[in-house]
Amino acid sequence: NAIMDFSIPSTVGSIGEKAFAGSKVKAVLLPDSVTNVEKDAFRDCRSLTSILCIKNNEYVTEDGALYDKDTKDLVIIPEGKNSIKLLSGCTKILSEAGYNSGITDIDLSNINTIQNYAFYNSSLITVSLGAGLSVGQYAFADTKNMETATFSGITSLPAYCFKDSS
Repeated sequence: NAIMDFSIPSTVGSIGEKAFAGSKVKAVLLPDSVTNVEKDAFRDCRSLTSILCIKNNEYVTEDGALYDKDTKDLVIIPEGKNSIKLLSGCTKILSEAGYNSGITDIDLSNINTIQNYAFYNSSLITVSLGAGLSVGQYAFADTKNMETATFSGITSLPAYCFKDSS
């Protein structure tokens, strides 16, 4: 049975590595007391579709995804989401932000930086990448459903960027 919603207590300041690993939580509410969320805090939470925060000084949520307070960095895409529209000010996808994510299509043409393992083992089928982009190692590795990657003005791709992708 899935836990429908989980509200983090206001006494919590940090959510550590694999804190919810493998849980069946569907939505998580972060209080303003949370100032740190580790990149893999929700690893293998396949039912998680939404991370919400209210009046948080460090994070912002939109469309269920977690961004830094300035909305420039995408921190986490919940694994249970199958689509996402990035905020217009987002310029960086942090390491492992879309790790194991269920999203199938994403337009990254306005992104400047995609860090290592950003979409590792995700369900991506289609991805669009724009000019001047810096891409980290293994960024799209093990994306077994990948059918189309569109490159517009890309001048280099790092080692293992699409390793073991279809």
